[in-house]
Order: sequence, then C-alpha cells, then structure tokens
Amino acid sequence: MHFPITVIDNFFDDPDRIVNFANSLEYSPRKKGDHWYGLRSKSLHEIDKGYFEWSSQKILRTFYKDETLHVCNTLFQKTPGSKKISNKGWIHTDDCLMAAIIYLDKNNISGTNFYKAKTFGFEKYESCKIHNQDSFTEEEFEEARDKNNKHFEKTVEVIGLYNRAVIYDAKVYHGANFHPLNTERLTQVFFFYKIETNWFPVVSIRKFEE
Repeated sequence: MHFPITVIDNFFDDPDRIVNFANSLEYSPRKKGDHWYGLRSKSLHEIDKGYFEWSSQKILRTFYKDETLHVCNTLFQKTPGSKKISNKGWIHTDDCLMAAIIYLDKNNISGTNFYKAKTFGFEKYESCKIHNQDSFTEEEFEEARDKNNKHFEKTVEVIGLYNRAVIYDAKVYHGANFHPLNTERLTQVFFFYKIETNWFPVVSIRKFEE
C-alpha cells in the first residue's frame, strides 16, 4: 500500500464550471469486460489536454509539492440514479497505483465505501466473470454481485458531497455506495498508473522508527 484514503472538500474553486464542461461532452456505455456501471466520456487527454494536465496535477499536489511526471487516465462518469437493482456497488480494486474520485452532483450524495477482505484466495473473484458475458439480467447481476461482496467487510464510508474528492490506493477494496435517490451521479474519476517519484506517504510512515 502506497497512499492513505484522503478526503478533500471544496476541491475545485469553481465546480459549476467543471460540471458545465462535463455536461457538454458525449458519453458511451460500458463494453463487454468493463467492470463499471453507467456512462463514461472519452479520456480527457483526448478532449482537452490542458484540463487533463491541470486536474491530474491538482490531485497529485495532495502529496507532492512540485509538478510530478505521471501516467494517468481521467474521465467523467454518469451513473443512473434510478435502477431496479439495489444500491450496492461491486467491491473491487483498480488495476493501477492510485485512484481518485471527485463527486460533482449537488443532488446526489452517493459516495464510496472501502473494505477489507474476510477470506483468502481467489474465490471472491469468481463471480466477476459475469462482466465478460455478452448480456445478463439485472437479477443475474445482483446475484453475482452479492456473491462477490459477501467476502468483504466495510471499514470506511465516504459520502459523495458536492465538490468532494477522495484519493486512495488503488489496491484497497472499494465500491460505490448508491443512495436511493432518483438523480444521476456525476463524477470525475482518475487512474494513476505511474508516478515518477521515490517517495510514497504510507511507505514513508511504515519506515519511520522511534
């Protein structure tokens, strides 16, 4: 583990401007094999390189005082607020080093929960195979998700307040917490695959001796 779970309120100085930008973009649904729900924009480095660099560096400034070379993918995601399946997210890790979410909906406080595993081995990942199917019913999805989630215990809950950012180590188990509100959830998500540095906060803490 390299990064602590970190919550920052009032992340953007002008979040309404960011929301207007996000709402001006086109969105596409998940493809076979994708482990996310809802609609996503194109990667923002393909749309606005300046905003991509600025927003990703702003996340990195949480831990690093200088501009930091990195490999990152960031995009906007819209998650429907009205659906028949229950309001539980799929507990998972991300295939990167560090991740972040900025909540950008004033009328939806759906956030993110963090978990620890209750079981060892790969049994807890078996139900993830449903994402590779061409199609599945809501009932099949809900059954597979519940089989996946029973292997985990919640440790932290982050409420998705407007303009709040949560930054976390991508290997920490996490899942969306969808509150039962009939509103769409807008977020900006970040996946940092590489950060050019020899210093990581959690590693540094664990090396500290009395």
